[in-house]
This record gives sequence, C-alpha cells and structure tokens, in this order.
Amino acid sequence: MHSSLEEFRFEVALSFAGDGKRDLIRSVAELLRLEFGEGKVFFDEWFEAELAGHDAANVLQKIYLTSTRLVVSGICKRY
Repeated sequence: MHSSLEEFRFEVALSFAGDGKRDLIRSVAELLRLEFGEGKVFFDEWFEAELAGHDAANVLQKIYLTSTRLVVSGICKRY
C-alpha cells in the first residue's frame, strides 16, 4: 500500500478486454500521456517488451496493484 507521498511508476494505467475498443483506448492513453508525460501512463502497446514472456500476467498484476496511482478500466456491453 502506498502513502500519499510515495512516488508511483505510473500515474494512470489503462485496462481493457478485447481489441474492439483498442483505438479508443489508445486515443485516451495519448491524451493522458500529454497531460502526465512520457512513461507515466501504462498502455500495453507501449510496454510490449516488458510484457513479453510467460510471466506477463504477473507483470500486469504488479503494474495494476502496486505501481500505478489510478487504474482505469474500459468495459463494453459484453463484459
């Protein structure tokens, strides 16, 4: 658990299921990157090398649970 004074690796992480809304989520991520700066917004495409390999689920879990100030989930009617 982070205190309010601790630094997070990411200010915002975007989480979404499926590729149907990928373009929309990418647009949101780009706007957030303009606001928070390079490297402070997690969008999976921008961190593919870090997510490559058999432990991608663990890497994502760490990013969403402990490395990010705010996680934004994109959901659709299917979910």
